[in-house]
Formats: sequence, structure tokens, C-alpha cells
Amino acid sequence: MKISLTQDAKRQLDLYYKEELAPKNKYFRIAVSGKGCDGFEFVLGIDFQKSGDTLVLAEENIPFLADFLVFNYAKNLFLDYLFDPLSQEEGFIIQEKEENYKGKFWKKRPDLVVPLEV
Repeated sequence: MKISLTQDAKRQLDLYYKEELAPKNKYFRIAVSGKGCDGFEFVLGIDFQKSGDTLVLAEENIPFLADFLVFNYAKNLFLDYLFDPLSQEEGFIIQEKEENYKGKFWKKRPDLVVPLEV
């Protein structure tokens, strides 16, 4: 699993850590929030590490948590930060860049189906 960051995303993550807003023993977690025509939709939150989690290092060694579903179904994530004062939109955007992992890719590849229990 690979996580690429834009400069805007890296700046926001650095700010979070430099301002010591991150509580000890907590990490940024990438989670599946739903599924659409382009594949899974991902969100970013802050959480404690749990058993079964995988710690993934992005560029600049920024740590992220991923559970077994994300780790198996997210291969090349791209993380950006949107700030648009005109529309008042602000937040992280996560996209899967690997074309083979978009849509209903697992229906054609039974070997990619992740078991429901770990």
C-alpha cells in the first residue's frame, strides 16, 4: 500500500503535529466510508491503534493506520487537502489511483476478495 501526499496535505499534517494537536498514541486513520462507481470511498480520521491495524508510512514517514479492509483494497492512495474560501469547502480528499482497484474489481478477481473475518 502506497500513500502519496500533495504539498497542501503535507502542510496540514505537519501543522497538526507541530502544533502538538495530536494526542499521544493517536494516528491518522484511513477508513472505508462507502462504495461508489469508482470503487471504495475513503475518509481520514484520528484514532488509537487497535489490534489488526497496519501502520503504513506515507511520504516523509508520516504514519497512517489502516485496517485489513483498507490495507487489502487500497493500493495507491493519493491524499490532498482542499481549501476553498469561496465555497467554504475545506478538508482532506483521498483517492485511489490504481485503476485495477476501482469499480467492482473483486467480482472479476476472486483472489482479491477479503474474508469477512480476520
